[in-house]
Amino acid sequence: MAEATLYTLLILCSVGMMFAAVMAKVLAATRVHSLKRRNAVADLDLQQLGERLKVARQQKAVVKDKEAKLTRQKSRLTKKIAKIQDGLMEYKMDHANRQQMRDHMRGKLIRPNPEGGSD
Repeated sequence: MAEATLYTLLILCSVGMMFAAVMAKVLAATRVHSLKRRNAVADLDLQQLGERLKVARQQKAVVKDKEAKLTRQKSRLTKKIAKIQDGLMEYKMDHANRQQMRDHMRGKLIRPNPEGGSD
C-alpha cells in the first residue's frame, strides 16, 4: 500500500508539474500577445506623429515662401514709395519756382498808375 501511495503521489506531482508548465505557457503567451498589441499601438502612434511632422514641415516651408514673397513685395513697394515721394518733392519745388517766377514777372508787368495812386 505504501508503494501505491507513493506512486499516486508521484503521479499527482507529475500532473501538477504539467499543469504548472501549461499555465506558465498560457501566462507567457498572454503576456507576449499583450506586449505585441502595445507595440502595434505604439507603432501606429509613431507613424501618425511622423505624418503630422511631415505636414508641419510642409506648412512651415509654405509659410517661409510666403514670408519671403511678402518681404520682396514690401521692399519693392518701399522703393516705389520713395521714388514717388522724390517725384512729389521735385514737383513741389518746380511748382514753387514757377510760382515765384510768375510773381516776379507780375511785379515787372504792373505799371504804376500815372495819377500817383496804385490800382
